[in-house]
Amino acid sequence: MSKTRQQSQIDYHAINEELISKICKQQADVIGRQIDEKLDKIERSVASIVNEVQSNSEHVKKLEKRMDMLEQYGKRNNLIIYGVQENGNETSEDTEDKILTLFKNKLNIGLVTSDIEKCYRIGRTHTDKGRPILVGFLSQKVKTNVYKNKRMLKKTGFSMKEDLTKSNVELMKKAASKYGLSNVWSQNGKIYALQNDNKIWVANETFVLNE
Repeated sequence: MSKTRQQSQIDYHAINEELISKICKQQADVIGRQIDEKLDKIERSVASIVNEVQSNSEHVKKLEKRMDMLEQYGKRNNLIIYGVQENGNETSEDTEDKILTLFKNKLNIGLVTSDIEKCYRIGRTHTDKGRPILVGFLSQKVKTNVYKNKRMLKKTGFSMKEDLTKSNVELMKKAASKYGLSNVWSQNGKIYALQNDNKIWVANETFVLNE
């Protein structure tokens, strides 16, 4: 084979390899751009979905808060009384009579049956102590008058609390854990705490964690 022909073949192979390399690079660039475009599209879709989920989550939280407020409003005239002895054959009338007697003897408040809308035991039956009694008053005025005298039940074996929603009960527990049980109370369905001799409203769990 002549030197010229051999050189020609070498040049042909070199050109062919260079051409293949360019084509491969062009194809790789095209594929790379297509992949980038698809990834960008996927990222935008994911971001849109995340934003929608976050928006829905906030909406759900607002609805849950609203429902909790409505539930608490429905409990505004209720009190829960602890420490009243329970008899095995106790009727609803017996329970109500015990409550009226307790209010009269311990709080010096004379109420009648017409002041009470509902009165019944709640929770599971215990052999060693009576179940709490939920009392629903016909007016918030009567309920407030009874509740403001709860301090008179100290050291009597009796106590009373407002009828709180599940979320408010949990909030009160967290507040009591931080500020001390004796420094936390509820008033009209809202949780308050005593901090450095100042009364503060514990609005939510975030407040307890950040305060």
